[in-house]
This record gives sequence, structure tokens and C-alpha cells, in this order.
Amino acid sequence: MRHSCNSPCLLVADLDRVLALDYDNKSMFPVVSNLSFAVDVDFHYNKGYIFWCDSEGIQRSNMDGTNITVIHNDKYCYGLAVEWDSLQLYWTDYYNKSIMVSDLDGNNKRIVFSSLSRPTDIVLDPHQGLMFWIDTGNISKVERSTLYGTQHVTIAVHNDTYSTGITLDRRRKLIFWLSQWNLIESIDYSGNNRRKVFQSDGLYFFGLTFISSDLFAINRWLSGSVYRLNTSDGKVKSNVTVTIYWGGFYGLVAYDSSLQLPVITCPVPSPSSGTRAICPRNATVHHNAVYYNTTCQFSCKDGYVGSGSQVRRCQRNGTWSGQNYSCQKITCPVLSPPTHGTRYGCPGNVPLYNGTVCRFTCNNGYVGSGSQVRRCQYDGTWSGQNFVCKTLKCPTLSLLRNGVLFGCNTNNTEMLYDTECRFFCKEGSEAIGATIKRCAENGTWIGPDLVCPGTRDANYWYYQNVMEFKWFSLIFTCCIHCVA
Repeated sequence: MRHSCNSPCLLVADLDRVLALDYDNKSMFPVVSNLSFAVDVDFHYNKGYIFWCDSEGIQRSNMDGTNITVIHNDKYCYGLAVEWDSLQLYWTDYYNKSIMVSDLDGNNKRIVFSSLSRPTDIVLDPHQGLMFWIDTGNISKVERSTLYGTQHVTIAVHNDTYSTGITLDRRRKLIFWLSQWNLIESIDYSGNNRRKVFQSDGLYFFGLTFISSDLFAINRWLSGSVYRLNTSDGKVKSNVTVTIYWGGFYGLVAYDSSLQLPVITCPVPSPSSGTRAICPRNATVHHNAVYYNTTCQFSCKDGYVGSGSQVRRCQRNGTWSGQNYSCQKITCPVLSPPTHGTRYGCPGNVPLYNGTVCRFTCNNGYVGSGSQVRRCQYDGTWSGQNFVCKTLKCPTLSLLRNGVLFGCNTNNTEMLYDTECRFFCKEGSEAIGATIKRCAENGTWIGPDLVCPGTRDANYWYYQNVMEFKWFSLIFTCCIHCVA
């Protein structure tokens, strides 16, 4: 800038020139002249650039007015805004009903948002990753989206069919806009707490800007003046008369380094680490960082366990408050193979992560109880019940009638797997069936039962032979005597 301009210093787009207004000193001087219907203006403080819309398109110069360059031929730009952190330029295309963006040199031009009615003024909050604009038509609306055109919402609606002039108090997250020619309203970023800031008959406001705690608005009526308003009570603090051309569309912006502070972000941990962050919807920048003063809640994905501070705030130095939150894969303790059995699928010499499956079987002669298949769960415990192998047993064999049993203790209630029992019939009988039976793997005895038909034990033989003989002899003797 050729001349010094003390804060609050205002840049004004006025038809064929851009003016700098040293408000407190009530002095004004041209920054750029010989323009063609300039309607809006913005700047990049650190780069020393000034941008404006006029009938030639979108142009840029140094702050001293030198090196004027047409960076876009869009002749329907009604509002523009500089995103100073990522070096992007946003503007409204009134005719094509869209919002456009490019870099500060005019490259990488693209549509951010389309299908609007008649967009006019636009402002940005790079700290929150948001843009706000006025869309006019049958009704006028204040609308919001991310800088990428997502999460589009209508913040406020008013009946005026044409409206321009919007600015932000970024610290308090407030929007100020001209809802009518003589009415200034405010609302917060979420669309709540709408209120009237200032209204007065006989005024014809157009441009609007905010710095410190004050609003500045251009009154286009007659010769023109710039009003300074208290945002709290809406009272006029002062006004400065300026010489402007009647009938133009005037843009107004406060020129101060405090309005373009570096954007502070904190990196969000990579999803591959198992960590996830739950942050406000508008907090993400390129999906891997969040803005200063954003509070996020950290947690772990399923199958991970976390340590550190779960709730953290992005601090002014670009780091997170609290302790680093990290997630490690959950492991389950090693399951020992069952005694007299085998373990499959979960070796004991590697970490056993969530989802690992263990299977168990028993050796021959043993039967399992518990869960044969167990899975490592999200909480580091195993599903199911402990698996054990118990010795397999067969029921005790009954003593044979008139037979003899060898190799088995008939006093036991059960007999172990693979036990062999041998059977013999007593003398005088024929053995039918298996003389050897073995306790099999399924807990039953192998072989048909042994029977000994015709077998006589000692008492039975004595009764059948001796007693029957004596009885016959007695009957025979009686018969002889009777006949005699």
C-alpha cells in the first residue's frame, strides 16, 4: 500500500477504483484506479495481494496497485473471498448460479457448489472449514457448507428478494448480514440465536465488514458514509462521510493481519492404527486433521484396546491436549492343549488376536467335555467353556449264569477303555458268543454276549440227579409194597 492505513483500515470497491479508508483519521486514498465497475474486494495480507471483481472479470494486484493481472474472465462475480491458509480464492457466479474456487494464480478452477438461485456475497472461516453466502431469489437465504461444498444447510431466510453484505465474527462464531437495505441481523454458525442488530429508516446499506468488536457498513444514500456500529447493542459509534459514486455495487472489507491468522490444525491418527476420532461434523480438513480448539473423543475399533486420554482438544500449537491415545490389538491368553488331547489353530508361540479360533480333540480312549471350538473375543477372553478330556469308560459286565469271567474286576462300576474281559463256560456246556469282549472307543463292549446253554452248577446237578433219583426210588418201593 502506497500510503499508511491505520487500523481500522477498510478497503472499499467503488466502481472504477478500490479505496483505502483510514477510518479514525477520516482519510481516504485510492489503491487501484481506472477499473470497470468494481463490486467486491478482498486481500491476502502475507502475500501482499488485493483481489476484486469487476466487469473485466476477477483481477489481482499488489497492495500498492502495481502488477494488475486478470486471473479469471468470469464477469458475473458478485462476491469473492480469500482462503489465506490454503491459498485458495472463492467467488460467487451470479449468472451460472454457482460458487467457484481456484488457487490465487487462477489455476485449478472448479465448481464447489451449484444449483443455487442468485448467489451474491460470500465469506469464509478457514479455522472451522466453513463458507457462508447469501443466495437471493424469490426469497433471500443465508447458507453454509464446508469449504468443499458438503454439509450444505440454510442458516436463515428473509423476505427481501435481493440482499448482499455478509461478514463474520470468527472468534464468537457469529454471522452478520444485511437482510434488508436498512436492517442488519446476526445469527450463530448453527442457525440459532437470531437477532436484530441495527435498523434505521433512511439508510441504504450495502457492504458490511467486521473487525475487533465493531461492524462497519456502507450507507449508499446520497453522498455516502461508512457507519461504525457496536455489535452488542447496535448503537452507532460514529460515521465517516466518503465520496463514492452513486449507483455502484460496493464491497467492503477490513484490512488487518489479525483477520488472517494462520490456521491451526491437529492431525487425526491414521485409521490403520485401530484408533478412531469422533469430532464435530465440520472439523475435518482433508479427512486427516481438525481445526484449533476442536474437541474430539478418541476410541478404538473393535478388536483393539486403548490407553491414554480419550477426550482431547486441538491446542494453539497444533498438538493435542492430554496424553497420546493409542490402540493395540487385543490378544487372548494361550490355551493349553488338553491333557490326553490335541489343540489346533492357535499355537502357543504367537499372539492370539481377536477372531483367532482354537479347536480341540481328545486322544483315543478319552471323551471331551466343554467347548470343542473357542474364539478369541473383542474383550480378550475366550468364548465357550474350558475343554477337558476324560477317560472313556464302559459299563460293568454282568456275571454269566454258569460262566466264568477273567481279566475284569466286577466290583468296579465302570471299566476303562481298551479293557479286555474273557469268558468261559463251566464244564458240561457249550459256549455260544464271544469269549473275549473289549471296551471300545464309543464306550460300548465289542462282541456278542456269551451264553452257556446246558451248563449245570454243582447244586443244580445234585438236585437234578441225586434228589430226583431218591424221589424215584421212594415211589418205586411204595409201588412194590402196594402190589404185594
